[in-house]
Amino acid sequence: MNIQTLIVGSGLSGLRLADKLSSAGKEFLLVEASDHLGGRIESVSSGTYRYDLGPSWVWPGQPLLEELVDELGLQVFEQYQTGNLVLQEADGSVRRNIQLSTMPGSLRVSGGTR
Repeated sequence: MNIQTLIVGSGLSGLRLADKLSSAGKEFLLVEASDHLGGRIESVSSGTYRYDLGPSWVWPGQPLLEELVDELGLQVFEQYQTGNLVLQEADGSVRRNIQLSTMPGSLRVSGGTR
């Protein structure tokens, strides 16, 4: 094996590069410090709900992300934007009825990002 490309990190960029190299028949070594692929892309389940903890939004007009979503066969939906937010702070306190629009015009990936 004659590896000429080392990819450090399996975040979105590292995985995309690995996919491109693999499609081109090139050998590479992908190394990751954590116990899962995806870098900061992380979704967790809790009961019947799923929560995105990392990058969660895609905006129209980002051609490279739109191309990637299409290539991967992902579905997107418009970010829910009405009602009030509930936010849990890092110290565990909960703030309710926050009147703030959440990422207007943004899209989410159906099923989460991971």
